[in-house]
Amino acid sequence: MALFEDVIPKVEIPYDAPVIAMTRGQYGASLHELGRHREAAEQFLKGAELVQHNSDQQAMHAELAWSAAEALQYSGQTTEALAAYQRAAALWTELGQLTPRVRCLRSAAWLLRYMGEPDSEDHQDVERPGVAEMRAVLAELVGLAEHSPSEEVLAELAETQKQLEQMITDSFDEYGDDD
Repeated sequence: MALFEDVIPKVEIPYDAPVIAMTRGQYGASLHELGRHREAAEQFLKGAELVQHNSDQQAMHAELAWSAAEALQYSGQTTEALAAYQRAAALWTELGQLTPRVRCLRSAAWLLRYMGEPDSEDHQDVERPGVAEMRAVLAELVGLAEHSPSEEVLAELAETQKQLEQMITDSFDEYGDDD
């Protein structure tokens, strides 16, 4: 990390944008490992910005956006993290990459779960925020599994089902049983 701190201020010199973006991503990963999540998010976002219009670097852009989302989440910037997860999911969709897309969507659903409150004071029959989003991911995976039951699809389907059940259980535990 110390080497990055020395190099990063000089990195704007005439290097190609993908090289600078990759360096910022590596620096961000180092900061993230050290628990410096805000600074990590900043590096990931700067790296993503450098390659966002480069069609040859869309995978790097998606990876940096996902890393930024995680760092933003760890730093408590949940609104920004939600937007970054959704952006990363959209990028993975464009790339046709199911697994990272679904993982970003599940993370976004969990953020919604912990950010939002039900619309009603009477919590019976009110779905906690995030549950509908997780159900939508699950429904998509069920449809894919029916048409193309690949190992990847089945693994993500099982994990999404497990997380949806946990989300529902958490909501039930939070509101208790009024019976």
